[in-house]
Amino acid sequence: MNKLLSLICALFFVTLSTFSSAVEQPAGAEAGETPKAKPKKPGFYTDSFHILPEAGFTVYYDDNIYATDKATESDVVTVISPTLKINSLWERHRLSLDTGASMGRYNDNSTENYEDFWLTLEGRYALGTSSQLFGGGGYSQKHEGRDSKENVQDQTEPTIYHVKHMHLGVKHRMDDLTLRAGGTYEALD
Repeated sequence: MNKLLSLICALFFVTLSTFSSAVEQPAGAEAGETPKAKPKKPGFYTDSFHILPEAGFTVYYDDNIYATDKATESDVVTVISPTLKINSLWERHRLSLDTGASMGRYNDNSTENYEDFWLTLEGRYALGTSSQLFGGGGYSQKHEGRDSKENVQDQTEPTIYHVKHMHLGVKHRMDDLTLRAGGTYEALD
């Protein structure tokens, strides 16, 4: 799991450094030519993709980290959250990747440290002018918060669980009527 978390962080920083030059000159603009002003979302652009790396950094004080009525324990928590979203700019088809992590570090209670992460890939393929095939899947590792009703209070570490999910379907438009059929799969471990 640490390898996947390291890969997510590496993707974030490589993307940030690799595509920084893509912002300098929009696609289709010749040297010395002023392109038409288009409102752009934050991030970087290539000819085919919009790339949005982000990073969050939070420090907070919790006066009751175990969420108990008695024998409360306080701590300072630092959370680092790198994310990376890549979306295609294609006209007919679509592909998107969403990955990231949330790593929490407790100052005095290191057994409460956690590393949550996720990776999701989704897409749409146009079969014609009125039909599409769509699908996607993903994997994530999460932790159960100590304030959750399902949390087991006498555990020495947070409960970690894994989620795998997939979906696949087809969509067809006939004038004002749209037919959609699909299936989903989800596994919690």
